[in-house]
Amino acid sequence: ELARNLLNFKDLFLVGFFLSIGLDGWPESEVMIFAVVIGLLAGLKPLFYFPIMTRLHVPPRTALLASTALTNHSEFGLIVVAMAVGAGWLAPHWDNALSISIAVSFLLAPLLNRRVHDFYLQHREKLLRFETSHVRASMPDTRDTRIIVLGMGNIGAGAYDAMAEEHGGEVLGVDENEIKLDKHRAQMRRVVKADASDPEFWLRLDLNKIELVMLALTNHQENLLVGRLLDSMGYTGRIAAVVRFSEEAEELEEHGISAFNLYAQAGAGFASHAAERLA
Repeated sequence: ELARNLLNFKDLFLVGFFLSIGLDGWPESEVMIFAVVIGLLAGLKPLFYFPIMTRLHVPPRTALLASTALTNHSEFGLIVVAMAVGAGWLAPHWDNALSISIAVSFLLAPLLNRRVHDFYLQHREKLLRFETSHVRASMPDTRDTRIIVLGMGNIGAGAYDAMAEEHGGEVLGVDENEIKLDKHRAQMRRVVKADASDPEFWLRLDLNKIELVMLALTNHQENLLVGRLLDSMGYTGRIAAVVRFSEEAEELEEHGISAFNLYAQAGAGFASHAAERLA
């Protein structure tokens, strides 16, 4: 909570710092060229981060996303340079040079991050060569699965139990919260830890045998992301999702996803329950 509140001050001071740099005037051409080159060199950082992360048993896709997210130069470098200039260790024009290089890296990073998912799918086979045996051994067992429940909260757990009564071990629950998964395993539910938006999880499944995917995720955008991902991978089965608002249901229906409006259906169920009590 403290970090979240201080972030606004940090952004405000950062803007003020850039303004103070800009008030010093336009930098010399040599400084500008140097700054742009340093900024563009930030695009090479993933080439160093990716092999290091994979050697530390990070899955290749996660390592690629993380290393790409670290592409831009850190604005904290401005603080270090400003202190060095104030102490007389560096010439004043280094403030300008570093500010411009960081700005260039900020422009470059979104371009790389926007293409990173497509890049992974295009070069997946090559990137998987960096996968360690430890990562392969930790991959979840998804054999004999016909129904998948994504998100094992209260709604997901209830949906899992209802489907498991009829389909038994062919139902698989998926979540990222290890503590939550341990509780489900203690209750003899078949669950695995995975990221629903990770193409690698779906690529290791036989999608031809999956008949139903139930999205019990709390994030509407994540529901859409999973739906688009499955569509791009040629999934032809059925997809159902839990929503809270009618506009979310309409958007999902447009993408061929059956939407269950939680609030509307809960109200109808509550009224039915109350009517039975009256009777």
